Amino acid sequence: MNRFKAPIALVSIPGIYFGYQYAVSNSSHGLPECAAAEDRGYKPFKPTPSRSVLLSEYRTWMKKHGVDTRNIELDVIDPKYGGVVATLSKSGRRLFSSGWLGLSRITNAFKEDPVLISFPVKNSISNESIAKNQIHGGLMKHLMEHDTHGYPVIIHIMIEKMKGDASYLKQWLNMLPERFSLPLSWTLDELEWLRGTSLYAAAMLQRKDMESAWSEMKHVCREIATMEELHSSPTYEDFVWATSAFKMYGITLPDQGGKTFSSQIVPGTEMFEPSSKGHCTWELRGHDDAALCAVCSRKKRIAQGEPVTISPWEGLSSEQMIFQYGRVDVDPRDEVLMVNCPLPPPHEWTDVLKKKFALLMHHNLRPQLFLSRSHLDSLQKTLATRGKYTGRKNQERQRAFESMFPSDVLQTLEIFVIDSEEIDDRLAEIDGEPNRVESPEMASEMASSGLRMAVLTTIVRLLEVKIEELEGVETGTGTLENDHKILSAIETEQMNTTAMPHSGPTRHQMVALKHRMEQKKLTREYLKKFSAFLQDEMEYLHKIREQEG
Repeated sequence: MNRFKAPIALVSIPGIYFGYQYAVSNSSHGLPECAAAEDRGYKPFKPTPSRSVLLSEYRTWMKKHGVDTRNIELDVIDPKYGGVVATLSKSGRRLFSSGWLGLSRITNAFKEDPVLISFPVKNSISNESIAKNQIHGGLMKHLMEHDTHGYPVIIHIMIEKMKGDASYLKQWLNMLPERFSLPLSWTLDELEWLRGTSLYAAAMLQRKDMESAWSEMKHVCREIATMEELHSSPTYEDFVWATSAFKMYGITLPDQGGKTFSSQIVPGTEMFEPSSKGHCTWELRGHDDAALCAVCSRKKRIAQGEPVTISPWEGLSSEQMIFQYGRVDVDPRDEVLMVNCPLPPPHEWTDVLKKKFALLMHHNLRPQLFLSRSHLDSLQKTLATRGKYTGRKNQERQRAFESMFPSDVLQTLEIFVIDSEEIDDRLAEIDGEPNRVESPEMASEMASSGLRMAVLTTIVRLLEVKIEELEGVETGTGTLENDHKILSAIETEQMNTTAMPHSGPTRHQMVALKHRMEQKKLTREYLKKFSAFLQDEMEYLHKIREQEG
């Protein structure tokens, strides 16, 4: 049996990569051609009061396409925006039954993890299936030749949605939300609650990219709409909706023959909410009759009636979970702080800076630092007090110093603080060099301490800048203390104009509030820790100078 753990088609967060700070400053944040739904020549799908009818039609449609839904129950997530969620049924609960006196738990330990539900891959919306479309398949084939963004799938589901009741995907489209939870679908007011975070910059850059993509694709979209004899033309709003669906539900799967991979949508998979601690993972099983299976770990208990969640990828940070799924339910230990090493525009780089950047690229590093909650917790245990760092001899201090940082962070900082002569030496030694920047051997104790102090001074200053970005009046969203007041006011339903920038926060604003609070808290804690280490290193260096003087 062929088994392939199918990765969700995750997209990278553009804002966490070098250069976003320049692109964002020139971006346009407007939404071109966003006509209201009622102004277009069709009515979009919306959940009706008789949601049981919609769910029944959806379940029948699933069964017709070879999906056995006996282990789950279905319900609409949001009466206003729609969306479907799967909960564990009585039949599904038996898969996890502990049996008489819990004896089956012992036997289950020797069994494979159960498959809760499987979706035949032959039903997937893919380049292969779209190319067979008798009306627009030919035009799509031409687009596929140069596509790397999934536009054929995006355009196809957009056109099918516009067909309304005439679409062969009607029952599936009925279950998709009218508005998705990822930041691509947030309003500008909602995005403002993220201001100052890396996620805000990424979201704003994504909006700019979406506008460029629509400008490039709108002529193709409208040509296909004409070929399909639709009564209206697609708009930017339609394109954003379809792109959001693709990013939410896209899964990388092998095409027929298994030689190539592409991002596809398998109808039905949307019923499982993504979670960093999901009950299930996706596995591809079978060959000619391949199916995407929701495989549940026997180690995780699911109660009857409980929503079944899926783990799209291991170790996603809250930033990635929000960007991809609009969710913030991650393990606090997976919280990651991204700190930019500010650089001038490339055309202003000096020769030394060009060499440093080349050295970074050689070691697969970027001018960015990623500081995790898990690393800070580890640091708290090994270097919980300054006393564990103070008074050590130089070699002991160096080992303790290296444990303060993730290895890639320390390498990046060292490259930025070493002088041009050291940069030239390292570049000259690239041939045959191990794939990491080794700690340089220092000629003296003073030189060793000086490098440590330079690194600590740099990281402290970068964290101070990060705090200003997050909490500044112009660049951020205010202090962490004010965020606590806002959250408290929301929780106690005592919102007022002093504490609340907006009345009645949306669910997206709540996600943003919790994320920015964690980012501010993590920045402060790292800053406090590194500032203490810097103060100690300054005292140590002063002592060395006194002894040598």
